[in-house]
Amino acid sequence: MNNIVVLIVMLVSVAGCNQSPSEFEDEEPSKNSEEPDYTGVYVEDIQEDRLIVQPLATDPEASYPVYEIYVDEHTELVGEAARLDEIEVEDEVEIWVHDKGAEKEIAEKIFVQ
Repeated sequence: MNNIVVLIVMLVSVAGCNQSPSEFEDEEPSKNSEEPDYTGVYVEDIQEDRLIVQPLATDPEASYPVYEIYVDEHTELVGEAARLDEIEVEDEVEIWVHDKGAEKEIAEKIFVQ
């Protein structure tokens, strides 16, 4: 009888330690890298929930990619702007995103120079 009780206690203990990834879905992701995902870019356009940015042009004959970076309530703004409405077209920015290369890149942090 004692062996059964001990076995049940051990199973409950082990089951309580096992946490599935779905238990952490509501937690805000954190960046492991201190380097920005986008650096040397400037704001080309500002829309309600996103910034359109592109690299600074160094060659007038070259074409440069344009990036659409979404902003949400978790996006941290640092530097010359404390709020999204303080960012202006042509501001140079550095941007950290949650999932670089994802279909919808959401900014974790934006540094306005």
